[in-house]
Amino acid sequence: MATRLAQAKSFQRIQATTAINKRSHFAGGVLTPPLFKYRKGDACPLWKPHLTVPRCEQRGQRIIYWGEITTPLGPLFAAVSDRGVCAVEFGRRKPKFSTLSKIPARLAKNARAVAPVMAQLREYFTGQRSHFDLPVDLSSLTPFQLKVLTVTRQIPTGQTWSYQRVAQTMGRPKSSRAVGQALGRNPIPIVIPCHRVIASDGSLGGYSGGSGLKAKRWLLQHEGAPS
Repeated sequence: MATRLAQAKSFQRIQATTAINKRSHFAGGVLTPPLFKYRKGDACPLWKPHLTVPRCEQRGQRIIYWGEITTPLGPLFAAVSDRGVCAVEFGRRKPKFSTLSKIPARLAKNARAVAPVMAQLREYFTGQRSHFDLPVDLSSLTPFQLKVLTVTRQIPTGQTWSYQRVAQTMGRPKSSRAVGQALGRNPIPIVIPCHRVIASDGSLGGYSGGSGLKAKRWLLQHEGAPS
């Protein structure tokens, strides 16, 4: 009897201390999923597919989880915050996650937490997926950078746009150079396909992901874009 009573109290305590915001929304380029809080001793909920990316706080500290997979472009590392995918790096032996410097958090390697992201990336590299259905966290970007990447997400697989076209779509036709700079700061390449933006003369332009232009060329060929 005492055991059942203790179990009931424990269940009530977890219910009382687990706050879930069921109203996910898209604002400023960030899809905010339900947030979870837990007390010390409770199981920390891991990220489930689609919107349930956890924000686990212990002593007020935010945690960003990361993991790695092997791809044709070398090791690939991805990190997720409570809002979604916040970093993707590839082509190096160890992750730097320099784009996360503006997000005060502790990094923790956790393959289960990033499993949904890695599953979609594997599907992409094996030709089973052409676009990503993932919440993203672009909260570290400026409004201009955010607008550039929002437009870039609209470029269909197998197509390329020029920097000029992206600038014109934004309503900033004279900002081609600034568009290129913003794409160079894309924290989640491949998920946001900045490799699909090339120069007006048909040359590849620049690329900051992986091995640079070699990786950009591989990604475009993988997607069947005209060379």
